[in-house]
Order: sequence, then structure tokens, then C-alpha cells
Amino acid sequence: PGHQARSSMLAEGLILMTASLRRSQGEDASPSGRQYADRALEIIRARCGERLTAASLAAALHIHPSYLHKLFRKHTGQTIGGAIRSVRMEAARQLLAQTRQSLPDIACAVGIANTESFTRLFRRSYGQSPIEYRSSLS
Repeated sequence: PGHQARSSMLAEGLILMTASLRRSQGEDASPSGRQYADRALEIIRARCGERLTAASLAAALHIHPSYLHKLFRKHTGQTIGGAIRSVRMEAARQLLAQTRQSLPDIACAVGIANTESFTRLFRRSYGQSPIEYRSSLS
């Protein structure tokens, strides 16, 4: 019994030392909630033109979608769907300002299936249509 207790204490000490060493080297064994939320935002920004869902983001991060929803809301103050829409609309705003691409092309580039949905989302986000926005820049 004494030998088992010492072995258990030794193993526990090694685990704690290893965790402490990883933390001091910035290699925490499991990412924090903030890191998951930040990484999800990076993926959204990098792939805003693709079909994105909470499930696809969670799969890329190797966590459960409901856990990602919870972490994302806690650390960003917004839903995953809201973040996807915001990133898409910001990308669309930049394309409208910096290119002469057509509305259907911009909608497609930011992952929105049709021009009507794109125009509705843009108006809801910025208070004007994409055409009005582009015209206001000249």
C-alpha cells in the first residue's frame, strides 16, 4: 500500500510538472475557449465565400458544435451565424468600394446564393443597398 501511494503521488507530480512546463512554454495541452473562438473567427474570415456552418467550424476545430456555440457567444458576444453574416457583409463592402464587380459576383464571392438575399442583408447591415453604398463613394 505504501509503494502504491508513493507511485501515485509521483505520477501526479509528474503530470502537474508537465502541465506547468507546457503552460510556461505557451503549449497548454488544450486550447482555451478564447482560442477556439479566435480560431473560428479566423476560419470565417479566410473562408467567408464558402458554405459555413457551426457544424463545419466545429469539425475543423475538433469540438462539438454546441460547445463551440457556447464558447463563441461567451468570448465574442455574438452568435456564429451573426459573425458569419458580419464578416460576409464587411467583405462585400470592401469589394463594392475597391472593385467594379457586379452585385451577383460579389454576392457569390462572399458566400450568398442570390442577389436579393445579398441586397437584403447588406441593407439590414448598413442601412442602404449595395448600389446606394457604391454610389455614395463617388
